[in-house]
Amino acid sequence: MLIFNSCSVFQTSKLKNLDSAAQAVCLNSEGKGKIQIASDIAYFGFYSVLELEEANWLLGMNFPLQEEETFELDWSRNGKISFKTSIEQKILRQNKDVNPIELEEFIQFAGNSLKDIVTLKSKNKNKLALIWGIDQGQMVGTSSRKKAKIIFEEFQGQFYKKMKIELISKKDQVYKLEFNTRICHEKL
Repeated sequence: MLIFNSCSVFQTSKLKNLDSAAQAVCLNSEGKGKIQIASDIAYFGFYSVLELEEANWLLGMNFPLQEEETFELDWSRNGKISFKTSIEQKILRQNKDVNPIELEEFIQFAGNSLKDIVTLKSKNKNKLALIWGIDQGQMVGTSSRKKAKIIFEEFQGQFYKKMKIELISKKDQVYKLEFNTRICHEKL
């Protein structure tokens, strides 16, 4: 029993260090997720692939009975980030009350968050877009105006099981993405 408690304490203490916590984020994974825009909620299966050599990350989102939606993050051109996504148009088609500028801000925040994770995993903290910290075992990134945040939680020995990305608009409209990782394909 004493040994078990020691291991448990070690895992918790590991998450108090931002470098170690960043290493526990799995960017090559599979799982389930949900997206909430205003009061509309949709569920999906997902996979993600990080290709460091090509400087890109791809997220595929599979909604029931619909075509796959993608979100691609590319920083191969002088480190400048570019996004390609099909999800933005899907959201605008299905949600007439969504503000396209706020949606673009949400998509940009999600992209900058994930670019920061790649930067942190390489142990470089120079050009981060967000303010990062550890709070009660969770890794949290917030925008400079504290309007948007990303949270990694439920550390399970090697990787965080959950990721949440959220933006609250001026009119209290919610933009939220949640990912529950079932399988991590990285050696962490």
